[in-house]
Amino acid sequence: MASSEQFKIRFLPADTETCVDAGTTVLEAARAAGVNIPAFCGGEGSCGKCQVVIDGKSVLACGAVVDRDLTVEVMRASRRENLLADGAGRSLPLRPYAAGVKVIYPKLEVGEYEDDARRISHMVEEALCLEAPPRMSLEALREAEMLIAQSCREFFVVLAGAEIVHAAKDEPRVCMVAFDVGTTSLVGYLLDSADGSQLAVASRINPQGAYGADVITRANYAVQEDPDKLTSLIREALDAMVGELCEASGVDRRDIYAICVVGNTTMHHLFHHICPGSLLRVPYNAAITEAIELPASHVGVHAGPGARVLSLPLFTGFVGADTCACLLACDFAHVEKLTVMIDIGTNGEIVVGNSQGALASSTAAGPALEGAKITFGMRGATGAIDHVTVVGEDLVFSVIGGGRAEGICGSGLIDLVAVMAEHGMLQKTGRFVKAEKLESPLAKANAWRFGRDDDGAYFNLVDGVRLYQKDVSEVQLAKSAICVGVRMLCSKLGWQIDDVEQVLVAGAFGNYMNPDSACRIGLIPSELKGKVRGMGNAAGEGAKIALLCRSEIDEAKRLASKIPFVELASEPDFMNSFMKGLNL
Repeated sequence: MASSEQFKIRFLPADTETCVDAGTTVLEAARAAGVNIPAFCGGEGSCGKCQVVIDGKSVLACGAVVDRDLTVEVMRASRRENLLADGAGRSLPLRPYAAGVKVIYPKLEVGEYEDDARRISHMVEEALCLEAPPRMSLEALREAEMLIAQSCREFFVVLAGAEIVHAAKDEPRVCMVAFDVGTTSLVGYLLDSADGSQLAVASRINPQGAYGADVITRANYAVQEDPDKLTSLIREALDAMVGELCEASGVDRRDIYAICVVGNTTMHHLFHHICPGSLLRVPYNAAITEAIELPASHVGVHAGPGARVLSLPLFTGFVGADTCACLLACDFAHVEKLTVMIDIGTNGEIVVGNSQGALASSTAAGPALEGAKITFGMRGATGAIDHVTVVGEDLVFSVIGGGRAEGICGSGLIDLVAVMAEHGMLQKTGRFVKAEKLESPLAKANAWRFGRDDDGAYFNLVDGVRLYQKDVSEVQLAKSAICVGVRMLCSKLGWQIDDVEQVLVAGAFGNYMNPDSACRIGLIPSELKGKVRGMGNAAGEGAKIALLCRSEIDEAKRLASKIPFVELASEPDFMNSFMKGLNL
């Protein structure tokens, strides 16, 4: 059988080329070439976000079929995003997951029968005040025995987790990497085990985004299309980021002995090459909730000899290891205030409670708030409107990068809906108020922004960027899910919403959003206005904490085991509350 005709595709501005068979879509070609083109809907043609330019015309990459050699220009919004890398730190004793220990091998007398592996293990246990003697890997034992045979009485060993993995004559440098594997973005932190200092930070877009914006789309792809692809993508990305961290800091890869990876349940399963099928069927459980520790070599990350990878425990369902890390970041085990913690990412996780008791749940809120399903929605990248403010009778739009607006991201969307609701441009139902019924001075001054085209009624922000009636509906769905989740968890704990003393918001969107706007539209219960503060990248911070203080890993395990998960959709009053929560 004759092979298909092949054509060359060139992607700009990366100047990356690939050859594909005739009939391949441009989106599939981009995936093959490693070029990031967002496909929030997974390439089904429904989100409209995979726009590229071919022959001077804007087309959807998922619908453009290769029938000749092509030059494809990737839109700017697909190429760069503002990724949150900082978090709120905690002060902790330094007891690192990976550490170097000096060993002084004693002169043995007749009758001392303890083997060297056990003797060295006890030395490390005593030096690091461990609760039990660590194992000694066969490779580390071989290295140690060679040193002892060469009359080297003082040498160094490296402990990673519960195993001695390396022995050397000279004191080794021991470093660790913490990864926050988000649905949208990846952030890595390089840490020095000796003093706990942060040596470098690296971030990039999650390359899985080409296969869907949300976790359900990606899980479906892994189950129905290719069980290996998404795992390969994330592992290769993390390995490349290790290289970036090393290059930025001057650290050798072989000096990295521990890597902590946290993410939501889907990201966790895909990283570990666990089929996420259990998340797609009732009762939507995780395949495993225990912490996982394994050699870095098993997941394709090139690091030091015997380097270990740690994943924190999960709760269940879609409340994953990233939530566990967030709880470490805010020291939830010792929080006395009645607290709501929300990680508003692509998947919104909620924990309500304090050290005396808590409940956890998740809501499908993120895709709209991160640009999916919004006509001119985009992630927080250059060209995105990220804030909307009122100056007199004018609306002022802040644009990331300061240039021309190309779309609107979640924080800008929340501001805009809040302003429109506050000034009578939106009804409580979310419907646009008709121009002749506008009453406030601001509304009347901006009546010219309302219009209608083939896609329906809209509110014009700037040339080329509009908010459609259907977009407001998507915001209402997202905000109601989170708000109702908070209220229902509080109720199940026997709290009134006014009893809440603080709201901690993690994640990039939560860090950039205006809390007052979030309360005004009911994303966060309005009664909690003034109690909201951002935590920054709390998941990344928690991953760092787990590496820098090994006792916090046990704390994470305890939290994950004692905080019950609530499936909100199964609660009798959920749908009624959700419908009421749609109002602005």
